[in-house]
Amino acid sequence: MSATFIDARSTSSSDPGTVLSERVLATIAGGWARSAADQLPALERGARTYERVLCCYGYDVWVIHWAPGSGIDPHDHAESAGALHVVLGELVEGHYETGAPTAFRRLEAARTRTFPVGHVHEVRNVSADVATSVHVYSPPLTKMTFYQ
Repeated sequence: MSATFIDARSTSSSDPGTVLSERVLATIAGGWARSAADQLPALERGARTYERVLCCYGYDVWVIHWAPGSGIDPHDHAESAGALHVVLGELVEGHYETGAPTAFRRLEAARTRTFPVGHVHEVRNVSADVATSVHVYSPPLTKMTFYQ
């Protein structure tokens, strides 16, 4: 499995050793879900849009809209733990260990999935409807590694 490194759009002033608990990340994601539900852009099939809506000392928050057929290949979030809250629609997450998918799970609206530092996964919208999700990372996301 080879890796490609991607830097996030802006860097953070967070202490790299600061990681909020998964419970706190899930709570933050659920709170932001209420405002994300009101924003639904027009998307072409297979397209995905994302926006960092908050970056502070201990975490950052992203809103992602997933058109039918869209997804992101296997990746990690470097030194960040995270929470993924599905606001609208449903997504499928594939979990990877030692370079191969080991489990797939359906993530339905109003559900939150948390993950530790080092978690490798892919996320896809395999449904016929647009999905929206809120992602919270701690410390703020500065890099993602993509795997092939």
